Amino acid sequence: MYLYVSFFNESNMLRGKYNLYGKYLEGVKEVFPNYLKLDKSSIKGCIGYLKGKENSKKNCFLLNINNVNVYESKLSFDFNVVQELDISNEFINKSLYKFAWRSDWVDRTTGYFPLICIVDKLDFDTIRKGTPNLKKVSSYSAELEELKGKNDWRGICNRFSPLEEVKNNKEIWDNPSDLYNLAFACSKLGEPKNGLERDKKHLKTVKKYREYSIYFYERCYELDPRNFRYPLALGYRYYLNVMELTKQKGRKDGNVNYEMTNAINWLNKTIELNPRSIKANYRKGKLIIDKKIDNFKYAPRKWTAEDFEELKEIEADGVKSLERVIDIYEKYKDDKYKSIFLREYVKALYTLGTFYLEKVELHWDYYICLKISDKKIKFDYSSEDTRYISRGKKLLEKCFEVESKTLFNKDMDVSELAKNIGKWHVSPIDKLYKLGISNLKTYFVLKMLGVNSNKIDKYGDVGEKLLLTAIEVAYEGKRQKNIRRNTNYINEKLGKYYIISERYGSAIKITKNCRQSYIKNTYAGALILSKDKNNINKAINVLKSAKEDRYNLSRELSLVLLIYTYKLSDENQKIGELMEELDGSMSKKSRKLLEVLDIGVC
Repeated sequence: MYLYVSFFNESNMLRGKYNLYGKYLEGVKEVFPNYLKLDKSSIKGCIGYLKGKENSKKNCFLLNINNVNVYESKLSFDFNVVQELDISNEFINKSLYKFAWRSDWVDRTTGYFPLICIVDKLDFDTIRKGTPNLKKVSSYSAELEELKGKNDWRGICNRFSPLEEVKNNKEIWDNPSDLYNLAFACSKLGEPKNGLERDKKHLKTVKKYREYSIYFYERCYELDPRNFRYPLALGYRYYLNVMELTKQKGRKDGNVNYEMTNAINWLNKTIELNPRSIKANYRKGKLIIDKKIDNFKYAPRKWTAEDFEELKEIEADGVKSLERVIDIYEKYKDDKYKSIFLREYVKALYTLGTFYLEKVELHWDYYICLKISDKKIKFDYSSEDTRYISRGKKLLEKCFEVESKTLFNKDMDVSELAKNIGKWHVSPIDKLYKLGISNLKTYFVLKMLGVNSNKIDKYGDVGEKLLLTAIEVAYEGKRQKNIRRNTNYINEKLGKYYIISERYGSAIKITKNCRQSYIKNTYAGALILSKDKNNINKAINVLKSAKEDRYNLSRELSLVLLIYTYKLSDENQKIGELMEELDGSMSKKSRKLLEVLDIGVC
């Protein structure tokens, strides 16, 4: 590590001791999170310089650092002046300021950079020799900026056609600023058009543009490896590749793991150069929480203790990145920058809040079978589970409030929320849905922990109200022609809540007209629990339909419940036929569910 240390007057420099705390230390901690690693052995060089116009023509000094003490609340060290350097304070100040802007070290509210700057040898020498102005102007620059202003990405690419010859044009090939604009244009043309994600000719064309985009961005990084803008752009291009490959009905001409690994690697490089990059931290966290964790969980493997430990590390990495986004954003005092990064902040709150909620499973398949068989229901939830739900709930409430600009409460203006469906960075429908789930999960877990109903019913009531409001907002949005959105997934969660609270008629009513097979399971469960003989035949018909659906991801439960309804109807032959069909392919889970329902399995 190498340091640049600022002093406000010569008397401070002559004192031989340096102390930093309060807001001045916070500035260092924010930009250089590795400051806790500072010690005498790690500091290979240090230049001390004076602030202020009166000191601008005086020279700075090479310092020797001793007795380093670093704490969360204070940083101090002793030093002695080794020699005066033939470099003015003004020169170092300007060079550092230029470098700080480029590296995003400057506080966007005050305009100041930290009093202590921690750098590596290359950056130390770059600053000492004078940070160069890296934006080169070429004969293409003005034209590129004009085309970029018009979003004419094809015009930019055509200007340098054929693209394979760009490397032979030294004026742009050696100019990272212009080459970046070309790479960006290629990236834009590399995005598949909606409806053409299966068109081979179209996919071949856009793939070529994506490849050129990465090729040109990598050249920019090669020319200027200390500029975080270029690895950020590369990380984003790979990030988009992951999103395109994993979205519903998206393109299927790539390898998700390959793209995700590259995205995270480049985003990590960005964060190394600029730990405060909201975009890099958000994209990394989003990729890990929404994509990498599931990829790791569902990859074929025999789980070992090392695998579980690795999963914890992956989760912690994703959480840390999103928490960093939230922390950086909330420290901004300037509304201009809050507006610029509002999207990432809102989505970080939503993604992290959702992650915490999903850490707590309801074990629904076992629950419904235990309830149907009238057996004691007990799941071992812990205080950690309630903390997860509480964290998720708080983050989601904050997510709602930051865009609604009002404190969260269960009574909201449906019409006003519907107007914001296309304006908010996360739809009010999604926020209300997740907030409803957070309350219903609180209700369920506390119920399983044996908490008295008069203390937990309020969570069920609020959760129900929020989910019903989400449905109302969707209907109102359709009426206002803002959106057309299916809300059956919300009906299904309400159906489960009504089953848990033993309102089977309400569960039947709200799931009756839903066509999705996983919701048919919930509907059938409510029909069975109603104890109405006429409803058993309805359940059989619904479950037969769900069983035949090859896209039914809950087919296992459909089969188990169908076997049980045949048992209730004394249709032993049909039970035998289903058992024969399952012979050899029945999972351990299916066996356990059938055992819960007192159905013997050979």
